[in-house]
Amino acid sequence: MSHSSAGRGLSSNGSTVTPHREGRRVSGVLLLQQVVLGALLVVAGPRPSTAREVAFWLTVYAAICVFVQIVSVRYWNRHPRHS
Repeated sequence: MSHSSAGRGLSSNGSTVTPHREGRRVSGVLLLQQVVLGALLVVAGPRPSTAREVAFWLTVYAAICVFVQIVSVRYWNRHPRHS
């Protein structure tokens, strides 16, 4: 399913950027976004007291992560970065 052209081409110094390396950078950024989002939820989020509340907030967190991933991947595909 990797039919995107993100990462292909020449970087500013003339070296080629492989799609595998670009994909690794994108996944690293997505992981970082999820860690930051999780930290914000823990620090500034609600304090659930029951198992049902914990499940609810984990579901909300997962939905936000999926949304952020979709938006980020679409952005990265439209604006590939060449290092």
